[in-house]
Amino acid sequence: MSENLRQLQAYIEELNKRREVYHEEAGDAISELYKPRERKHRVPERFNDSSFLYIRTYAGDIGNRPLPSMNFWNTPDIGFTPITTTTPVSTNELRAGETYRVACRLHNRGDVTVPYPKVEFFLTDPSIGFDTRFATYVGLSQMDGLLLANGVGEAYYNYTVPPQEAGHKCFFARTYSFSPLDKPNNVYALDPVTDRHVAQKNLHIVPQASPYQFQWIHLPNAQGRLQFQALTLKEVIGLGDPSLMHLNFREFGSAAVFTRQEIKIIEAREGSVEVQRGRQGFDIISRGEGPEAREQAEITKAYNNAIEEFNAGKAKRSQFKDLFTAMKKMHSLQEKTGFQIMIPPLDLGAGEAVAVNMVHTNAFTGEVNGGITLVVKG
Repeated sequence: MSENLRQLQAYIEELNKRREVYHEEAGDAISELYKPRERKHRVPERFNDSSFLYIRTYAGDIGNRPLPSMNFWNTPDIGFTPITTTTPVSTNELRAGETYRVACRLHNRGDVTVPYPKVEFFLTDPSIGFDTRFATYVGLSQMDGLLLANGVGEAYYNYTVPPQEAGHKCFFARTYSFSPLDKPNNVYALDPVTDRHVAQKNLHIVPQASPYQFQWIHLPNAQGRLQFQALTLKEVIGLGDPSLMHLNFREFGSAAVFTRQEIKIIEAREGSVEVQRGRQGFDIISRGEGPEAREQAEITKAYNNAIEEFNAGKAKRSQFKDLFTAMKKMHSLQEKTGFQIMIPPLDLGAGEAVAVNMVHTNAFTGEVNGGITLVVKG
């Protein structure tokens, strides 16, 4: 390191120390200066200003985390527009060689302006459970301007699809800022349930009577249930996806026909994963070295409580340093298992479609781990 860089680093460290002292002492000093002379006047509580960056998971989302068990994989804040094709788009598959303009809407519910907030984009194969180590890093963009307090802005990125990334994909956006410091909870986890900085788009248009592949990102010891849930026409409209406008949706009363299909394991550690068909879905079980069910549940529950307190301004992130470290260590053990299911024939005519959610629930915690929305067309 050069002498100039050493001096610059030392100066930055000194500024940070001064800032810490200011935050510790300024509040008490100001309160003392403006302390009322009569006891009957109530002293205002200390106000800690901060930014509050987030990407919505659903319409009406205000950034509170963790989320309840719900559909969190169809954010209204990520959109794709093909800019190099002149042919009508009848599917939302990414096409090799095509360029798409990706738009991500950002929100700041805090009281501090965020200059030029950053947004990272990731692609994964259709997936339940998410981790950057099993994803493709697409690129980095930033909003061109200031994201004011209680403001909304957009960041854009032009993405040309390489051949190996064509097809059905799950798309993630993750926002952050270094000044003011407003960063994701975990470097590797892509978890919209606990992290307001992360959102995903996981909706795929697939033909009936065709094979469909997806993956599960999980701990070595894991167990969950995969269920298929039909969407009502109202829920389909609520998705707000432009790629669905050309389809004529039918009411789909029950998705039980999906449970009668076979789920094949196409990628896994040898002998580590098994699939058991049940009346209401498929039980997927993984066995291996790592935290047992009770330990996982305890860490996850404590982590979710910490996120809730931190986001509500009732505690500082530094108070949960050991807990965040334990969660990061547990998350580092994640592995990937690949599956294939045959989409059943549904007697759909040309232009007709039905929508189904694949929902995976953690058997240990009862929480929804992830899901995929399938739009099956004729």
